[in-house]
Amino acid sequence: MNCSIAEIIKYMPLRLRNIFLNMEIGILEHIREIRLKTMCPIIVLVSNKLYSVSMKNKLTDLSEGVIVYAEDVEYTYNMLTCESVYAYNEQIINCYVIADGGHRVGLSGSAVMKNGEIVGMKEINGLFFRIAQEYIGCSNTLFPKILVNGSVLNTIIASPPGRGKTTVLRDAACKLSKMGFKVSIIDERHEIAAQSCGYSTFDIGYCDVLDGFPKAEGIERAVRTLSPDVIVFDELGNSLEAEAIATTLNCGVSFITSAHAKSLNELLSRPVVRKLIDIKAVDVVVSYDMGKVNEVKYLKGECDVKGSVFELDLRHLYCNGSN
Repeated sequence: MNCSIAEIIKYMPLRLRNIFLNMEIGILEHIREIRLKTMCPIIVLVSNKLYSVSMKNKLTDLSEGVIVYAEDVEYTYNMLTCESVYAYNEQIINCYVIADGGHRVGLSGSAVMKNGEIVGMKEINGLFFRIAQEYIGCSNTLFPKILVNGSVLNTIIASPPGRGKTTVLRDAACKLSKMGFKVSIIDERHEIAAQSCGYSTFDIGYCDVLDGFPKAEGIERAVRTLSPDVIVFDELGNSLEAEAIATTLNCGVSFITSAHAKSLNELLSRPVVRKLIDIKAVDVVVSYDMGKVNEVKYLKGECDVKGSVFELDLRHLYCNGSN
């Protein structure tokens, strides 16, 4: 059985676990997501299409799949949190839990509020397993775009959810570390290195890992204490992270990060990315999808990369929100 699937189904009640245990190996190897929602069929993502699973352990239409009951969700949730919700509350208030192996489990339910702030979740009615993958060498197509004359360019990788951003960041960090770069991974959501008891679930080479640190704080601490050449982190999202990147500009530290975006136009229209471009912090933005580099734009200076040089008119960007 696929090791990743085995790491996930161990949390499920026996009734659901047996369904996956008896599925064909060829199907299991292509499952990328599993959704368990109260009074809905089991839903799996296979080859970018949603299916359900029948009692005969076959893929089927959503309307014909095995139904998930409230007790199935409750059992799985209790197993994921080791029946200690308090210990996982920092993750839970952000609507996720990280399972063994670095698999992120999204949560749906009701917010618990106190003084206008979310302090927890209750009435959990849905669990969304995103299966973490390791593809050694998946960053090979990326490297000629971001490594120029022995230097790592400040890079933002754009891709829709579930299209390999975290996986390629992990592989790139591993590869750079084995090339002799000092690489620090800021792993706020425990997905890049997927550490357990201080050890990474995946091959991350010789990288230093700040596990569970908020990205902005992790970046600042890494620069001060780990002397990195490159900092790698996932999902650039807010101005605090942009400000932390700004502090690295005069320290000789490069960064590689990712952001949810369907295209470079969409990426470049975001305020946090504009802010970084404005302070000349970004060298290159890359549109990436499951091992393929679709589009590249260089934003600073002349980069001799296979003869491909792109210039961006920032005035046009700021006026129209596009490139």
